[in-house]
Amino acid sequence: MKGLIRAAIGQGVLINVVFVGLVICASVIALPNIPVDRFPNIQFGEVEVTTTYPGASPEEVEILVTREIEDALRDMNDIEFVRGSSRQGRSTVRVKFVDDTHYDALYDELRLRVLAIQNRLPRVNNQPLQPVFNMLEVDEWLPLVQVNLVSTSETAPLDRRALVLLGKELQNRLDAVPGVKRVQLVGERPEQFEVMLRPAALEAHGLTLAEISQALSEGGGTTPAGTIDTALGERLIRIDGRYRSQEDIMAVVIRRDGDGRSLRLGELVDIVNSGPRPIPGTIIQSISGYESVGAKVLKEAQASAPRVKDAVVAAVDEFLLAYPERRFEVIYTEDNTIEIRDGMGVLAQSLLLSVVLVMVLLFLFLANRSSAWNISLIALGLGALLVMLFSDDGWITALCIGGLGALVLFTCRAAVLAVSGVAFSFLGAILVFWLMGQSLNEITLLGFILISGIIVDDAIIVIENIQRHREAGKPLIQAAVDGTSEVFWPVLSAGLSTMAAFLPLLLMTGAVGEFFALVPIAVTTALAISLVEALIILPLHVVEAERLLGPDGSLKRHANRQDGLPQRGLLGWLARRYDRALRANLRHPYLTSAGAGFLFLLSIGILVYSAQAPRYGYRPIIRSEFFPEDLSVLMLTMRGPNGVSVDYTDAKAREISAYLRDLGEGRIWTVTTFAGMELDPTYKPSFANNLAVLMVKLPPRESRTFRDPRTWLGELRQLVNERFDGAGWSIELRPAPTGPPTGLPINVRVSGSNDAQVNRLSTDLLAWMRQQTEAPEGLLPGVINLRDDAEERSQVWSFIIDRERLSAYGLSENLVQRFLASATDGIYAGEFRRHDGDIPIRIRLPTQVAEAQAPLLDIPIVHIGDGGAIRFDDLGRLEVSEIPANLERRDFQRLVTITGSLDETSPLSAGAVVSIVRDWYRPLAGDYPGATLAFGGEAESTAKSYASLGAAFILAVVLIYGILAAQFRSYFQPFLILSNVAFSFTGVVLLMGLLGIGAHLLDGVIRTERTLFTVNSFIAIIGLSGLVVNDAIVLIHFINRHRSEGMELLEAIILGAHQRMRPIALTTLTTIAGLLPMAIGLPEFSVTWGPFATSFIAGLAVATAMTLLVVPALYLILVRWQERSQRLLIHYIPHFGKKIDE
Repeated sequence: MKGLIRAAIGQGVLINVVFVGLVICASVIALPNIPVDRFPNIQFGEVEVTTTYPGASPEEVEILVTREIEDALRDMNDIEFVRGSSRQGRSTVRVKFVDDTHYDALYDELRLRVLAIQNRLPRVNNQPLQPVFNMLEVDEWLPLVQVNLVSTSETAPLDRRALVLLGKELQNRLDAVPGVKRVQLVGERPEQFEVMLRPAALEAHGLTLAEISQALSEGGGTTPAGTIDTALGERLIRIDGRYRSQEDIMAVVIRRDGDGRSLRLGELVDIVNSGPRPIPGTIIQSISGYESVGAKVLKEAQASAPRVKDAVVAAVDEFLLAYPERRFEVIYTEDNTIEIRDGMGVLAQSLLLSVVLVMVLLFLFLANRSSAWNISLIALGLGALLVMLFSDDGWITALCIGGLGALVLFTCRAAVLAVSGVAFSFLGAILVFWLMGQSLNEITLLGFILISGIIVDDAIIVIENIQRHREAGKPLIQAAVDGTSEVFWPVLSAGLSTMAAFLPLLLMTGAVGEFFALVPIAVTTALAISLVEALIILPLHVVEAERLLGPDGSLKRHANRQDGLPQRGLLGWLARRYDRALRANLRHPYLTSAGAGFLFLLSIGILVYSAQAPRYGYRPIIRSEFFPEDLSVLMLTMRGPNGVSVDYTDAKAREISAYLRDLGEGRIWTVTTFAGMELDPTYKPSFANNLAVLMVKLPPRESRTFRDPRTWLGELRQLVNERFDGAGWSIELRPAPTGPPTGLPINVRVSGSNDAQVNRLSTDLLAWMRQQTEAPEGLLPGVINLRDDAEERSQVWSFIIDRERLSAYGLSENLVQRFLASATDGIYAGEFRRHDGDIPIRIRLPTQVAEAQAPLLDIPIVHIGDGGAIRFDDLGRLEVSEIPANLERRDFQRLVTITGSLDETSPLSAGAVVSIVRDWYRPLAGDYPGATLAFGGEAESTAKSYASLGAAFILAVVLIYGILAAQFRSYFQPFLILSNVAFSFTGVVLLMGLLGIGAHLLDGVIRTERTLFTVNSFIAIIGLSGLVVNDAIVLIHFINRHRSEGMELLEAIILGAHQRMRPIALTTLTTIAGLLPMAIGLPEFSVTWGPFATSFIAGLAVATAMTLLVVPALYLILVRWQERSQRLLIHYIPHFGKKIDE
């Protein structure tokens, strides 16, 4: 290695050109142009096939549509599951592909398979049903922004038609904005031209619906009539009879009487109630109770979200210039850039704050300056922190950091050289990400913050070792070469160990795996660059800095004793106490090891207790949740009585929206309402007239009049339920998901081949679960919003045909079916031409006739020759019954899903609920043949993710062990180093346990989010497994070196520990400083990443203490055990240990 390092120093010009060139390229080219997102743009591997079949019952939809599509996919490969949902007039088939397969190719195959059976589907308006395919991607549930045109005028409000026309114009403008992938118009209610007939007029003129439809459909078309040659050229001729106005339709001649009089359609129609009307069953959008239409903007994957958002705003401003006296307002909702700026602002500012803290710590630990200098720098550092916290000006922040860096440069050069490695590594990683087409988002910034301390760690080791050789009297270049080469392999081994810990995270599968994949990529990329910088570039910079500025006097040793311990200042005070503790532990190594083992077993006990306690009615110490929610957006779902119209549901939703708006902007920012649909926690929609979802946006943090969003969520849920829940309406209020889609905390799937047993099992289970939530000592406290998708019922009218009468009249069943369909949904009779497109014409009876039995039965189907008529009542009878409003299937079997949520006070987790339900079902399984239980939602996502994380953890430990075994050429010493993994785990669990107990005893003092064990906590433990071994590697390396120089065992251990005390403490403190702002919430607390940083700090702090105090004792035990074992083996096997002559 000496030759490589000496060559790098000799090629200083080339190395510096590469260094500066990379910094310039990254700063000038990559950083301004790299895409900026909130989260990585991932695919979920799911496709939704939606087919609309107007007027069909759920059973008809399932038989005629859903099962046909399912059968087309039955033998398709790489499908994890197929789930079909059949509601009135709509079929939805969701297909989940096997994780990490070729999603695009599978989507193409699925689409071709479904289109191949399209002709087997029913026909509507003389056309086969049209399946709509949607490949679910992250921008479907996290759009860039939605631009809403809202009619807020109280005196002259715009109707929805006017808003739609304005929305289409805006859509065209936004489609042309660079970086926009597509713009979806939301809230556009497709219309049809309804011709509302008067039954009395039909009766008076002896006409039927079929005769009216035939007369109307015979006109209104356009027909090519050939071509004609003229002197000016060829001319096309066509006959254009399309209906362009209501007068055109009303003037259609239905019949000519014998006296020459023409009977026109207008004489048979209710003119007032005829005209363009919204098609029933469509979605109605409103904003805070006002009529609105929105343009949902989805951006290109390679576009930067803030930049595209600014371009969208500019396009909207230009659009508004055309309407100076407008009667509408523009309101932005679902603005993902707010979360991007909030989340990434917190992470970026945490990163800058950590840089300041690291520089101050490096100065205090490395610089040999007076107390006055130390106090001055601490004061300047605190001033810089305060300015950064309370100033939004980027130039002021940069000036503070630059000024502090310049001061540290001239007072402690090593600190600036170490921190410069962080900047170089991050810029290099950003350049690599830009070249790879990756984005800069919360996940990549998190990875950078994680390793900021590790990068400084490597630089400190190299700088300090070069200085040690310099103080030994070696020439500058020789000291740089020898000092770097001496720690080359330990530093490289430590870096590779950290990479080995993070890289197995790529084994995580599915959407969660893709979501977190950038963490190991960011960490390994930046760490690889930092290793090159620390081992190749940094020695050159140390040499050139001393040549230009002279020796760094601040690095003179702290009057160390011969045993390597500093004596002066705060560091000397700590060192003396560390020496006493170390010697005491070495005098009692087994007791020390037993104490560490006890703490580890205690942490295991806390986890086991927390997992099992809810099953027996006790509160867990640590609660688990898959992914923490930041509660910036709430999702309120409404479910009303079956049979209500979507307009009635919309009116109810607007009432709730107005109530929320009146709570004030300090509590509720905006409310976006969608009537006619609901969204599950994975943002998958369901459609029905009795459904509505309200997206409730909370105010920005600085504008809120409440402190804790979770407490406010509980209060708001109580307010809404007391006022609106009941009278056939159920209200659910929960946080909108912000992380990878996982589903509801409670999701129990009851499925099987026996429909009756499936329904019986689901009914019994739901009743038992509700009983356990309501009982004072029930097993399911805090479980709310329990329901199953089979509870919902729809009223249906069944017309029982009398076939004898039908035969006697000479009529067919098909005629009766057509009549009933035309009386309710209407008869398609052509197209109505408008300037922006055609809409269908439908002839129908008034609603009051179609929805009442007596008037409907009295309608004539056909007229007979003597002036009489055959009426509907003559051919059978109507029966009223109830049927399921929703039929679900999964993997071609009947399915009933029980769902629910956990309130903020519940001691349960999703996994605990699964265990409790399993305990209930296990002895009863034989009572329900043909039906089984399975669990989905958050519990399924948690189990899958933790299983893959467990595999990643095992692989990480194996890789780290292999790297350590190769370095130390020992089977047992790597276990000493890997013991730090157990120590870091102990620290994470113990701190979370203390926080959990504190949150229970001191209600409201400790945030609930800090006590949750999430997937982020698990990733923190895996990341720690690579970080905490770094210091132990160098410590064991120094002890081994002293022993190889002939030093006694105990003396070698003490000297090695003394020499590594300061750098180990320094590297730990710099890493903690890098994460501390995020952990304590500076400048703002991040619900998502704050607990992650807290876990990381706890594990690192405990592992560092164990490295300095317990690992030396374990080393002593191991060596003595090896020596004792070797003596025994030599005693019984005389040739053991002797070299074999070649």
